[in-house]
Amino acid sequence: MVAPSDIQIDALKEVGNIGASHASNVLGQMIGKTVIINVPKTDFLPVSELSNVFDGEDGPIVLLFFLILGDVEGFMVISFSESQAAQISNYLMGTSHDCLELNDDNKSALKEVGNVISSAYLTAMSNLAGFNLMPSVPYLTYDAVEAVVGPVIKDIGKTTDYALITDNEFLLDGKSIMGKCITFYNDESFNKILSALCVDY
Repeated sequence: MVAPSDIQIDALKEVGNIGASHASNVLGQMIGKTVIINVPKTDFLPVSELSNVFDGEDGPIVLLFFLILGDVEGFMVISFSESQAAQISNYLMGTSHDCLELNDDNKSALKEVGNVISSAYLTAMSNLAGFNLMPSVPYLTYDAVEAVVGPVIKDIGKTTDYALITDNEFLLDGKSIMGKCITFYNDESFNKILSALCVDY
C-alpha cells in the first residue's frame, strides 16, 4: 500500500473535522455544557511506527476498540491517558473533577464517549462517501502503554499496513482534554474510501 498524498490526507482530515463537530454537539447535550472538539493534527503512519504516537505517555492509557462494520472493513481505536480519561468521564457523570482514577462507572462513561465519537466519525464518512458504516460495541482496555500498544501492532499489523491518527482536543469549561482517534483499513477498504471521496492517487 502506498502512503496517501497530502491532498488525500486533507480529505480524510475534513471527515475528521465534520465528525468532531457532530460529536461535540452530542457530547454537549449529554453533559449540559458547551463542548468544542478541535482536530489540530492528522498523521498517516505505518502500523509498525504506532508506538511512537504514544511517546511521552508515562502512566497507563485507556484504549477503546471498535470494529468498523458495513461497506468497508476496518478498526477504530480511541485513546486517552489515565488522567484525561478520568476528566472527560467525570464531566459526563457530573462528578468531582479532582478524582483522576478510573472506576467501573468511569469506564462505562468512557464507552459512551467512545460510542459518540466513533458514530459521529463514521456517520461523516458515510455521508461524504455514500457508505453505510457503523461501529461495533466497544471493548475497553486499560494498562501501561507497552502492554496495550504492542498487541495492537501485532494483531492489526497482520492485515493493515498503515494507521490514520487524528488528535482530538476536547475543550470543556476552559480546560483542554487530549485524546486520539486511530483508524485502520486494509488496502481494499482504503482505496474504496478514497475513490468514494473522489480523491485520486
